[in-house]
Amino acid sequence: MNPKRLLGTAKRMARLPFRHAVLDCELPHIYKRAAAAAPVDERKVLFVSQRLGDVPDDFTLLMNRVRAAGFDVRFIALARQGRNAAGYNRACRDLARQIATASVVFLESASPVVGCFPLRPETRVVQLWHACGAFKKWGYSCAEKGFGATRALLDRHPSYGNVCLVPVSSPEVEWAYREAMGLQDRPDAVRALGVSRTDKFFDQGFLLKAAQNLHDAVPEAHGKRVLLYAPTFRGELGSAKAPAQLDVRALRAELGDDWVLVVKHHPLVKALPPIPVDCADFAFDLSRSMNIDELLACADALVTDYSSVIFEYSLMGRPLCFFAYDLRDYDDWRGFYYPYEQMCPGPIVSTTGEVAAFARSVQAGTVDLSDVRAFRNRFMSACDGHATERIFCEIWPVPVSEGADDTLGGTVESEERRPAGLNATDALPSLPARAKAVARRGVMRIAKDYGLGWRIPRAYRQALATPGRFAPGGELDAGAGAVVGGAAGAGDIVPIDPRKVLFVEPTRQELPEAFKVIWARVAQDPAYDARFVSLGKHRLPMPRYLANCQAFAREAATARAIFLCDASDVVSCLPLRPETRVVQLWHACGAFKKFGMSTAELSYGLTRAEIERHPFYENLSLVSVSSPEVVWAYADAMNLVGREQVIQPLGTSRTDVFFDDSFIRNAVEQVWRAVPQAIDKRVVLYAPTFRGTPGRPSAPALPDLDLLRRAIGDDTVVLVKHHPHVRANDRPPIPESCRDFAFDVTGLVSIDDALTVADVLITDYSSVVFEFSLFGRPMAFFAPDLREFSQSRSFYYDFDDMTPGPVFADSAGLADYLARVRDSFDPSEVAAFRRRFMSACDGYATDRILSFALVDPWGERR
Repeated sequence: MNPKRLLGTAKRMARLPFRHAVLDCELPHIYKRAAAAAPVDERKVLFVSQRLGDVPDDFTLLMNRVRAAGFDVRFIALARQGRNAAGYNRACRDLARQIATASVVFLESASPVVGCFPLRPETRVVQLWHACGAFKKWGYSCAEKGFGATRALLDRHPSYGNVCLVPVSSPEVEWAYREAMGLQDRPDAVRALGVSRTDKFFDQGFLLKAAQNLHDAVPEAHGKRVLLYAPTFRGELGSAKAPAQLDVRALRAELGDDWVLVVKHHPLVKALPPIPVDCADFAFDLSRSMNIDELLACADALVTDYSSVIFEYSLMGRPLCFFAYDLRDYDDWRGFYYPYEQMCPGPIVSTTGEVAAFARSVQAGTVDLSDVRAFRNRFMSACDGHATERIFCEIWPVPVSEGADDTLGGTVESEERRPAGLNATDALPSLPARAKAVARRGVMRIAKDYGLGWRIPRAYRQALATPGRFAPGGELDAGAGAVVGGAAGAGDIVPIDPRKVLFVEPTRQELPEAFKVIWARVAQDPAYDARFVSLGKHRLPMPRYLANCQAFAREAATARAIFLCDASDVVSCLPLRPETRVVQLWHACGAFKKFGMSTAELSYGLTRAEIERHPFYENLSLVSVSSPEVVWAYADAMNLVGREQVIQPLGTSRTDVFFDDSFIRNAVEQVWRAVPQAIDKRVVLYAPTFRGTPGRPSAPALPDLDLLRRAIGDDTVVLVKHHPHVRANDRPPIPESCRDFAFDVTGLVSIDDALTVADVLITDYSSVVFEFSLFGRPMAFFAPDLREFSQSRSFYYDFDDMTPGPVFADSAGLADYLARVRDSFDPSEVAAFRRRFMSACDGYATDRILSFALVDPWGERR
């Protein structure tokens, strides 16, 4: 072993007893005393940097947002790599005292200090990880590798033990963060809300300022292309070294007349490799003078190795090259979450000559960027310029007011700054609660009429008009070059972008299951530019939600197609041009419980007058349904009676995966990874729908799991999958006695994965019965509240006659059925149900839908 490395290991081993004493005893004692002395201050918010002395970029945008909301924001830098042991320990002791009275603590890296004591329940810890995506392994993922701490040390001093929320860049990488942070028992903590610091890449002001800063730092960059070399470090965190394999002189000889080389080493690297003196007019090391985000915004092409900057740079849609001369050694030492060669959206090279050839291909315009777009859609789908607001609203949610299900979003912000969570009418404490509710509904109605009736359509009409041209009926806004009021005249219309395809989700931040199959097809096709839009209904404050809707309206003005998965009054309010096709991929199959106009006379949903005032299903070119049997139900729900030709039984796109053998194998692996106890066992899936409304959902009670266990034996496990509307805190817990028999997989596996693996389905009124019928397996209906649910929501068909399985009002009957179903199941009833309600779901629905939306001219929108 290298003598210096051996000496470093000896020093670390010598410090271990002291580390154990501080983390096991001293800091928990300090925290306990400080917590006993004072209550939690709801306004106190800490931003804690474990690594750096200055405020890291990971904090800046969110810190400004929290401070603007009226909170007492404090930044604490432990700066472990920049302090001696005594200074670091003093900072840790001060941090323990500060956390004792803090309401929220934000982190940007691993922190055994914050994880070493049991926090009081009023304090929440949010991990804003300093990198996007999931590239090289860390934490528990590399505990058996040469990099990082051992598993024993991670278990003894958990760095993520108190974390309650980890925002990540896309649903694709959630599993990797759970694995790295040891959060498999808290899957809902990892959420695809986006990465706050990426919002700046959607800010035109930031981009312009970054370009100016680069030209000030490197005047030689004027009129030349910028090649950014941004490698990660080698070695351990405390002794990070920069790679020095790139031959700057050779690169200058190849590219010097047309390019400048900008070098940005990892911030942990202390000794920077020098730039050769004779290359001072070509290569510039800006590691200490400009931040990485500014350089990513300015670079025409990026050369890196194993750095996570590839995720941020993919948002630019520009070429990347991977200079991985030591790939085998690095993989053995640290490892990757995905196979390196398959994941990288650009060429992998090992010599300086190959890097130069890459730059020349960029200059010639011969680089295919389709891999970059597919990479961005896969790993950065939640980074859309609104991540900071989503994270803020996740921590301090704006309550949905009474009757808010028919509104545009959350609440209307008051004129003065105040912490989130206050409604517009909370400034009137003397009003009775009922009067407040009435006033709140009035405010929301005005805001809804204003947004849908004028502000959002106006944004669409403005986007149609070519900037700088006058449109009849409107005035030219000289400051923005936009048309105010009126509509664009002939010849002023901006043409359709034949590549632009929008996928719109009104509420959630993550890509819904209804989109995933068709999104994958479109996003991977270089002929199209697929964009996922999350509007944030019910989750964002009204002004922010309106801004999202306006931004969407401007995008829709030049979109070739718009895909929806739910009701959308925003799309319906737009004066859409006939060339744009709107396709409604309803999030459920078949026709089970009523929705839309069908519930207008029931207690669930909106009244007929409210729906007619702001329709949800105007502008539709196609509603794709699962069989001809249900066309009438969708016509009734969507107020399309007389226009049934819009509703076509082309099938439901998301069901195509059930005919894909590779998906089925992957689904089994996903479930077994989440619940190892299910391996080689019979699986019973309990998947109920929610109760209440989408704005105020709740979960039904579980069946008697102890009784089910006694009935079906030890060769079976029960998986519980609640509706995604139901938050983690509102789900009924699994009884202690059944923790090795029943497992809540909500947030751990998708409903499609769970349905694929299930041998038996138990549900109540959920539409998953339609998808599950494709497997021809037994199902039962646990419906103890059938009468109440029928009165509030009702069904399109008689419940008892329609269901392809027995209905039970109590757990005893359900347990008896599960005990004998293996020997007595008759598949004919399920087969008849499938033929009636799922005849168009045959594995080719996506092909038929895309043929309409993007290829065949089936005629104008009705």
